[in-house]
Amino acid sequence: MRTHQANFLQGGHFRCSAYSHLTLALWQVYRPLRHYAKTKLTLLDEVSIRRFGQILTTTPLAANGVFTSSWFDTNQTGDAFVEVSAFSNVASAVNAFNIQETDDTTNSNFLVNITTSSGLSFGTGGNVAASTLTTVNATIRKRYWRVVYTNGGTIQASFELTASATSLLLSPQPASGSAYFGNPVSVPSSTGGNVNSDGQSAFPVVLVGSSGAFNGITYPFIYNGTGSNGWDRPRTPVTFKTIAAVAVTAGTPVAIWTPTSGKKFRVMGFMLSLSVAGSVILKDATTEILRTPLMAAGIGQASPPMGNGILSAAANNVLNADVSATGSVSGFVFGTEE
Repeated sequence: MRTHQANFLQGGHFRCSAYSHLTLALWQVYRPLRHYAKTKLTLLDEVSIRRFGQILTTTPLAANGVFTSSWFDTNQTGDAFVEVSAFSNVASAVNAFNIQETDDTTNSNFLVNITTSSGLSFGTGGNVAASTLTTVNATIRKRYWRVVYTNGGTIQASFELTASATSLLLSPQPASGSAYFGNPVSVPSSTGGNVNSDGQSAFPVVLVGSSGAFNGITYPFIYNGTGSNGWDRPRTPVTFKTIAAVAVTAGTPVAIWTPTSGKKFRVMGFMLSLSVAGSVILKDATTEILRTPLMAAGIGQASPPMGNGILSAAANNVLNADVSATGSVSGFVFGTEE
């Protein structure tokens, strides 16, 4: 048997004393694996998430003094989101705590304030109260960003400004415990009154900054076709009422769902059968709201999809079952209580 000696040299080159079928086969396996490994490592480098925090300044400002940080170049840092915090023993000037961005640091016409803060419009700027930690943040859309802080009319005895930037794209968040940021806008526009059976006086809120940038998420509404106020929140059934061979005399309804005191039932579906040929009739107290098709004896009927279903006309009304022919009702109904 011939002996072949081989070694791998730096740079991934393969050298052998004699090229046999075996050594060529090894090289053919090694080369694509080496290229695959390089590709995977390159991809990992490209998708790695960067986060960097720093203290921008601790130097107190004179009355009405201004601190302006250096520009940070996102082409170098990859910053996509910035959060800045300030603490001072005296209050700032009004709307004077800002994050700014631009694509051209030499032309002030391209400078944009992008701060989001408690109860303020997009880009207005934050307010720092005396001895109160205040945070503002922003999504970076341009190449450069910086921080500008203007002190109020009293000289500072202590001051610190910090910034944390990340390459992870985040949504701007409310500052100082506020419930929203930007300008709340009702969508669609309301003409007043309630939102159909929901009993709401306003439509869902979408949070939008003054620049028109969408900065919030809300739960969906569905339109029921009853005009400008015809919007409902989608429901999901959480209440199920079982009916186990309940004897019902035709024309004498029997209660099958008694809601919690002060609540209305909402029927969103059913599966019902009757021991004799006929229909099961569901009533909101004494008013008929649903009737199954005529069924053969003992053959059940499932409801079609009912969407948000049927809400009772009044709190504390009972859902009753009546029949077109005396017999026993079995099955279940389901929905919500509101």
